[in-house]
Amino acid sequence: MKTVFLKFFLILLIAIFFLWWLDVFFTSNVLNSTALTPNKIERLIGNTPSDEIAIFGNSRATKGYLVDSITPKAYNYGMPNENFDIIEFLLQYELKKNSVAPIIIDVHDYFYQHDSYFNVNIETYVPFVKDNIEVENFLKQNNRYHPYYSIVGLRYFGLYTVYTNILISKFMGWDKKIYSKGSIFENATHNKETFKKRVTKRLSDQRTFVAEKEKEKRFTNFFKQHPERKFILVMSPYHYSLKQSVTNFDETENYFKNLSITYPNVEFLFFDGSTYPDRFFKDTIHLNILGSAKFSKDLKIELTKRKLI
Repeated sequence: MKTVFLKFFLILLIAIFFLWWLDVFFTSNVLNSTALTPNKIERLIGNTPSDEIAIFGNSRATKGYLVDSITPKAYNYGMPNENFDIIEFLLQYELKKNSVAPIIIDVHDYFYQHDSYFNVNIETYVPFVKDNIEVENFLKQNNRYHPYYSIVGLRYFGLYTVYTNILISKFMGWDKKIYSKGSIFENATHNKETFKKRVTKRLSDQRTFVAEKEKEKRFTNFFKQHPERKFILVMSPYHYSLKQSVTNFDETENYFKNLSITYPNVEFLFFDGSTYPDRFFKDTIHLNILGSAKFSKDLKIELTKRKLI
């Protein structure tokens, strides 16, 4: 009986050690890989340069801002589905810094819309739950928290393959994306016929910008509480089909423009996508590397003209 117990205890110790090692191994690789979004959280909560210009936004920002073409001081913290609720969470870290550097926020017609299961990508936050109460509370507020997220070895259950596929693809050279200071680009050009079908589908869609008053109050509180920071709201180029699918596009543009009129530390920059040909777009939402190069050049010119960089 004693021998059986010792064997069981030994197996348990080996299992615990393996799970601990696996957790440490995955956490290290996940946080240090620029191909994974936790890397951006890790950077943001760390000791970033005080003069760094942080760029926030969803995948339009991730694929649209060629950072070094704008300023070497900038870093792109854009992530898929990063709406106001996510930006609000991230800004708490950025605004803790002793900095007077401007902050760039890419805005759009679905800026305030929020769906916890769509916008809160759990793989981005799980690596921090065990040691970061702010991340844990954020997940709880969005009903995305599970107690096992705090348990070493178990917290990555269901996510191992998500991380592994990306890490292996990058390591083996199968991942052809270009990673540059938080921005992610693809060299491949779109198929014209496929793009044409996407345009047709986009034109048949209908979407409406809604400014939620409670969220607007929280957003504008950042402007009021941090007069030392300049908030640059950028509406990056829309493909004409996406613009036409927004029933109140002019109202959307005017909404963000009025924020810049109301608050002295807010600037609004609008870039007309009608001057961008189809070959500058990856799809009807995102610019490709050609489009991002033009947009980033135009953005730098405007920021310089307004003496924001």
